[in-house]
Amino acid sequence: MVLELPERGFHTRVEPTRAHAFGSWRTARETEVDAVITVLQRKGELESGWVVPAGATVIGAYEPLTPPERWQPLRLEQRMRSALGPGAATRALAVDNSMGRAWIAKALGRDEAQVVEHLPKLESRGNSYSVCPIPSRGT
Repeated sequence: MVLELPERGFHTRVEPTRAHAFGSWRTARETEVDAVITVLQRKGELESGWVVPAGATVIGAYEPLTPPERWQPLRLEQRMRSALGPGAATRALAVDNSMGRAWIAKALGRDEAQVVEHLPKLESRGNSYSVCPIPSRGT
């Protein structure tokens, strides 16, 4: 995104700590720019109740799953947390390996085994995200 936006007429900069990846000529401090572009992954900030700050708007989004597909892992995680109790580890859907899927299916029962086996295919399509420029403190 940092390299594509200038091609579309936007002046972009990165934090000085990112100079090694993008070049020192592309760096600036937050107080030297108009806005900070934030990319919010759906699995993280948006689902945890994070809201777009006042004065900012979502300018782009990517969603690789249909609404019913998006809800499958969320419903499964809710059922899993309910079955395992409040002491269960957060973000513990270990669907990327067969042992983790077997453990989840056993905890939830036979009815969910097919859904659990389907989750890696959904996750392989990528995470959804939203893009939001947030006015900087320097403006």
